[in-house]
Amino acid sequence: MPDPSPASGGGQRSGGFGSRCATSVAGDILDPMVPTARFADRLLPETYAEDEVVQLDCGVPESAVAVPERLFARAQGIARAYELHLLPSIDIHSRTPLNRLQCETLLDEFEFIAAVSNDDLLREHLVRVRSVVSACVRVPQRELVIEGP
Repeated sequence: MPDPSPASGGGQRSGGFGSRCATSVAGDILDPMVPTARFADRLLPETYAEDEVVQLDCGVPESAVAVPERLFARAQGIARAYELHLLPSIDIHSRTPLNRLQCETLLDEFEFIAAVSNDDLLREHLVRVRSVVSACVRVPQRELVIEGP
């Protein structure tokens, strides 16, 4: 049986993708969170403080939500990866009005993304986004407008 101690080089993968991940003797990655330290800023709200925003508004007083552009694009990227329909097709650089049926679809897509993501910052924003989209679903004849920079 190979020696897994650090002195023998066991338990560490050498070079290549995932080289900073601890591994078992069998070569399985044990702690996939180890290499994320250099990307940790992507999980901090202050990273997006100066971003332009994507605004979602359904015309209900004080319901508008502003999401940093990069976080909205992140949600779109996840939606695209899972081959969802509506969210990836929204052009955040123009005004996009959505009717009630489209809002129902969008709400389902945001809920799915929140369920599959372990990105707490994104999920915090999705809670607010889902709130405004839900308001549009509940109120007949209400239109959601998504508009970016």
